[in-house]
Amino acid sequence: QATRWPAAASKFLLVTYLLFASLAAGVSNAAAVKTDHTEVELIAEVDRVIPGTPFWIAYRLQADPGWHTYWRNPGDSGLPSQIDWQLPAGWQVSDLHWPYPELISTPPFATHAYHDEVLLLAQVTPPDDLVTGDVTLASEVTLAGEAAWLVCKELCLRETASLSVTLPVGDSGDSVTAINRDRFDQ
Repeated sequence: QATRWPAAASKFLLVTYLLFASLAAGVSNAAAVKTDHTEVELIAEVDRVIPGTPFWIAYRLQADPGWHTYWRNPGDSGLPSQIDWQLPAGWQVSDLHWPYPELISTPPFATHAYHDEVLLLAQVTPPDDLVTGDVTLASEVTLAGEAAWLVCKELCLRETASLSVTLPVGDSGDSVTAINRDRFDQ
């Protein structure tokens, strides 16, 4: 015999579904790109872009177990990870901010690298009015970049990926939620 759900339970499930669907609709992080030995992606700190308000974006690299990527000053060998940003006109982006690396010492050589996951942060500043000439940007903006890095274990491979993240554009009076704050504070 089929069991009937009470009307209150059905309404609760519907409201819960709509709440999670509306939260998920805000930021459209593109799926992470998996290469031979690394997973990479762009992650926005915030749930929306506000004209003229800077925010952080992370270029995330996750090396396979036993593999590593390099710091901005790799040491005796290696190449630093890089990203060639492709932003709308009038947008600005800082240089990458690098966390402290590990020292990999194989005498007589020493390199500075990251095993596991690393977030390379950049501060993005949208224009004050989000208007380019006579054209107002859409209700969302896509920030993109061509990423390249060297990943090594016993041998080194240069890997590349096209990365992007799409964010809704809010009004100057809107509040911003730092949806990924915990990841950025590591």
